[in-house]
Order: sequence, then structure tokens, then C-alpha cells
Amino acid sequence: MLIQIIYILISLSILVFIGRIVIDSLSNISKYLGLKEFVVAFFTVSIGAVAPEFFVGISSALKGIPEVSLGNVVGQNLFLLTMTIALCTFFTSKGLRVDSKTVQAGITFATLASVLPLFLILDGELSRIDGILLLSCFALFVYWLFSKEDRFIKVYEEEEKDKITKKDAINKFIIAVLGVVAIVAGIELLLNTLLDISHTFAIPLTTLGIFMIALGTALPETYFAINLSRRGEYWMVLGGVMGGIAISSTFVLGVVSLIEPIVITDISSLVLARIFLTIAAILIIIFVTTGHTITKKEGVALTAVYISFLLAEILLI
Repeated sequence: MLIQIIYILISLSILVFIGRIVIDSLSNISKYLGLKEFVVAFFTVSIGAVAPEFFVGISSALKGIPEVSLGNVVGQNLFLLTMTIALCTFFTSKGLRVDSKTVQAGITFATLASVLPLFLILDGELSRIDGILLLSCFALFVYWLFSKEDRFIKVYEEEEKDKITKKDAINKFIIAVLGVVAIVAGIELLLNTLLDISHTFAIPLTTLGIFMIALGTALPETYFAINLSRRGEYWMVLGGVMGGIAISSTFVLGVVSLIEPIVITDISSLVLARIFLTIAAILIIIFVTTGHTITKKEGVALTAVYISFLLAEILLI
């Protein structure tokens, strides 16, 4: 058991620290390209954040255990919607402002996307048809976002452009690629270890995904979001978090279910996650559409949702 714990710590460390490097590299590349902050974070930064989930999904599907990917995405989404957003509000003076219609639409899409897979699997399977539906939802949102130039193009000041040169962007791209390779290696080690733990202790792979893998994949994005909130870059915070949620819920799970349909024989392990994720999604939409700001008090409410989820899971183990 000790060697398994060591392997898990090593693999999670790779996901956390290398994930931070990849996210930072992609952020610089997208700024060089002149994209708006929200789109920078929603897509390019989120690619770095979602890379671990994507490769977890692909690897688990090829190994015939796609339920690991579902558990990972569900657990990560719940953590990001509650703890990550809450922690970011605590590092701001007046909370996270949401005064852009594009940002509000992105948040609404992401929150709805986060719960969609959990309702599609009510029949016990996330089939290839469900996968096509998820990918179609993602494609439609991308089309909407890029259908008007003012939604994604930002005119930067010349001195701001000069901060990131073409050489810097190329170097950051190389670093990002090498980081992704390291992430894949860490994921292989993590999946093999979790398979061993699941067989030894009869713990459902979905449950392991919700807790162990989700924490490792959510921490880099959380670290990045907190740093941005301290600098007052609220659009980047919300773009990164919501982009990670939307892409993992639609694109990642869509691809995984096309490779290998996700079959859950006992969906009881997802009941609590579905309930609390739905509550978190509803709260986020209410906070965004009413005051156009996610305040510190609302951050406390989101924290309470996640703590309640953890306590409920512990009591039912």
C-alpha cells in the first residue's frame, strides 16, 4: 500500500506542477495572438487545464475503464464551481464582476454543460449518441462565440504587445508541448495505480475519479485562477474556470464516449455528485444573472455546498 501511495503522490505532483507550467505557457501564447481575456482563458488556457482530463479520458477509454473519466470530470467540475470560485472571491475586494454579456453566456453554457452528462447517463450509459450530442453542444457554443469578431478580438496597446515577442511565444509553445508529454506519463502511472487500488479494496473507479484524480486535475487551474483574482483579472478567472468545465463536460466526455461508451452498472456512486453539482450550477447562474457579481458571501455559500458534499460522501461510505 505504501508504494501505491508514493505512486499517487508522484503522479498528482506531475499533474499539479506541470499543469501550472502548461497553463502559464498557453496564456502567454494567446495574449500574443491578441485574443480577449475571457476567450484567452476559456479556450487556450483551458486547453492546458483540461489536458490532464483529456488524456485521463483517452487512456481510460483505451484501457476499457471510461468510468474513471466520468468520475474525474464530475469531481473536477464540482470543485471548480464551488471551491475554486469561492477561493477567488476571497482574494478580491468586492467579488468577481460579471458585467459582460459574452462572459455571462459562457458561464451559463458551462454550468449547464457540467450537469448535462449526469442526466444523459441516467439510463446507465453515456453512449456514442450521447457523445455526439455533447460534441455538438460544444461545437455550437464555439460557433456562437466566434461568429462575431467583437466577442473574441481585443485591441492591445502597443507596449502591452511588446511584452510578449514571437520568440517568447515559440518558446512557450515548446514548453507547453513538453509539459503535455510529462502529463501523459503522470496519468499512465496514476491510472495503473488506481486500478490496483480499486481491485484490492473494491472501491468503484468512478468514486476514485471523483476524489483522487479530480483533485489533481483541478488544483493547477485553481492556483492559476487565484493568482488572476489577486491581480483583478476577473474575466480571465471566470474564463479559465468555466472553459475547463465546459470543455471537459462536452468535448472530453464526448470523445471518450465515442471511443468507449461509459457504462455505469451502479449509478448510486453518482447520486450525491449529481445533486450537489446541480445545486452549485443553479447557485452560480443565480449569482451571475442577479447582481452580475459573485460576492464573498456567495463564495461562502459555494464553500458550504462542497463541504456538505464531502460530509455526505463520508457518512455514506
